[in-house]
Amino acid sequence: MRKLAAFFLLLALLCGAGFWQLRRWAEQTEGQAAQLCAQMDRSAAFWEQKTAWQENEAAAEALAYRPAEKDGEGVAEYVSPEEIRFVSFSKAWDAESLKALYEELLRNRHGPELNTLERVTVYAEEDEFAAATHQNTVQQVPVAVHFPLVPAEEIFSFLVEGGQISLYGGDEKTSVAEMAPELSHEYGHHYTLSYLLPGGGSNMDLYRDYARLRGLNADNVFVRAASTEQYYRNHKRFLVEIAAEDYVVLMGSPNAMKQIGNYKDIYSYASGERGDVYIERNAAPQENMCLPFATEVPGLAELFYSYLNETPPEYPHAGDVGLQFRRRTESFQLDTGYRTFVSYQLSWEKTLGEDAVYTLICVNPETEMVFPVVTVRSGEPAEAQIGEYWRSTSRTVSWFDDGLTEGTKRFLVVVTLPNGQVSVSDPVEKSF
Repeated sequence: MRKLAAFFLLLALLCGAGFWQLRRWAEQTEGQAAQLCAQMDRSAAFWEQKTAWQENEAAAEALAYRPAEKDGEGVAEYVSPEEIRFVSFSKAWDAESLKALYEELLRNRHGPELNTLERVTVYAEEDEFAAATHQNTVQQVPVAVHFPLVPAEEIFSFLVEGGQISLYGGDEKTSVAEMAPELSHEYGHHYTLSYLLPGGGSNMDLYRDYARLRGLNADNVFVRAASTEQYYRNHKRFLVEIAAEDYVVLMGSPNAMKQIGNYKDIYSYASGERGDVYIERNAAPQENMCLPFATEVPGLAELFYSYLNETPPEYPHAGDVGLQFRRRTESFQLDTGYRTFVSYQLSWEKTLGEDAVYTLICVNPETEMVFPVVTVRSGEPAEAQIGEYWRSTSRTVSWFDDGLTEGTKRFLVVVTLPNGQVSVSDPVEKSF
């Protein structure tokens, strides 16, 4: 009888301890319940749109592209407090460099979605198709309850969307600043696919708040790709790419926007000066420069920040910079006949102060191509020359032509502030 009483006493104590532990567990996790439900809702939304995404095989292939896995372990690895694995296959990126890359990632605005990023990989070689890629993944997260003296038992699990980022060319891009634009853009995919465009491949995305605010529709963007080649050829016109670029502009790190190319106009070129040939952020602060600049779209920043329950910062506004065109001509009798040369001297106002960098760009509305004209720094006059530049002697005439004074062109001034914020002036269209 005493043994039986002792047994029931022990059983009562265990049950009491178990219920106390369950209550404690419930209190500890009550604050996470809303987040857990939100994750499960996003998981359900992901699977609801999975069918449409799988049907869009070309876009899925392009977005999910990753190089073949390397044999063996990476050169270095760093695991963040959120358990994001940063792995390097480049000797230029050691564990300390990967930690610095993680710190750069945190300079991009982020929220709970950061916890679903699984991995960032730095590869040594350049990639044939892209400077960086983002891959969608799905994680199965178990939930278990642990009672005293009883092994933990999994009571259910749910699916959570995740992502991985691959950065290429690590042997050439050896600094965090050089990797910052690609890292920010790819995290932009992670952020926008988590909130704005869950599923990321359905035509219904054109009816979401984001597409409507941005003025995007089936006439000016692609949602589905007929082939991988079409996807890369029209990269700037795909909905998911536009959204990722908007993230960089509105929420990206200062380093992501401070990539400044030094461009020279036709006069400097004819004088023997050579500028950069790559399109940096001061020439195209967003990939598709035929769309309004992200900070100028009413309500867009508020939508992006709403998922963090935050108010967006104040963005600089260059506005009307008073762009002026002064035409100059001169005619010569050449061996091929009478020829008139035409050039234009352009000038504008530094509306955001002398310390900013001003870059005049030309956009062809038909081809959507961007042509950097000139980079103007502090102390330099805000002016440039386009069209033809000629020199004549008593016996010869030589000339250069940048091709920018044919047809209709759109001119804008990109202003990069010292803190990394960027603004774009009101566009000016000119027919030649």
